[in-house]
Amino acid sequence: TISSSNIAVGESSLGTNIVSSKNVAVGSAALFAHNLDSAGDGYNTAVGFYAGVAISTGTGNTILGSSAGSVLTTGLRNTLLGYNAGLALATSNSDNTFMGQGAGSAITSGDANTIIGRYSGNAGGIDIRTSSNQIVISDGDGTPRMHVKNTGNVAFHGQGRVMAYYAFTIADDASLTILAASAGSNLCTVYDQSSGSSALFHIGYAAQVLLSSKSISGKTFIANDVAGNICVFSSGHTITLKNRTGGALGLRLAIFGSGDN
Repeated sequence: TISSSNIAVGESSLGTNIVSSKNVAVGSAALFAHNLDSAGDGYNTAVGFYAGVAISTGTGNTILGSSAGSVLTTGLRNTLLGYNAGLALATSNSDNTFMGQGAGSAITSGDANTIIGRYSGNAGGIDIRTSSNQIVISDGDGTPRMHVKNTGNVAFHGQGRVMAYYAFTIADDASLTILAASAGSNLCTVYDQSSGSSALFHIGYAAQVLLSSKSISGKTFIANDVAGNICVFSSGHTITLKNRTGGALGLRLAIFGSGDN
């Protein structure tokens, strides 16, 4: 079976393809290695010198920019826009969206990440080189300005932070590290979904204060590590929430502040 509905412009573009159809390759060696194991539709688009050069059986990829996605082989549905975007993205990684010159160029593995701007995947204290489901928005220098972690935690970098954990369960005597870098100065709200108890803390470097709280069904809060309570406390720059109530809890937490990350 011979492929059909392909467009190949440039030396060696789609150079080894025999059975894959509906691909567009524009640029020297673009999609050079692409060929499916059996007749089918590749739906790959690669524009630029060496764009998607190593993609073999990968399908549904959109790659625009010289050397973008040049290591990718079997990955699916990646969108890489910009010179060197996704440059080191490993063989089978899928569903990533990188937009910007060099965007995600240091990421070697991981799926379903989104980068807007020139952030490489390891800059400004954020390292997602082997992570999945991360979102980073950076400036034109590649400095991250907003990071949405795969936990739902959102951090604004440079001038302050907003972080949130939604509907997470924490076992008895278990701890959650809220912040582990520069603590700064923060307001932290904690809500217990089962009882309706809630509290507002002021927390920062080696200091914590319980500003207000409402206790229902015996669920109490304290700005320290004391048995029988929902505890929020700091040690140096590390801020921790600990469940010492005697049973598992379903909590909601949000933190707003002015630390570095």
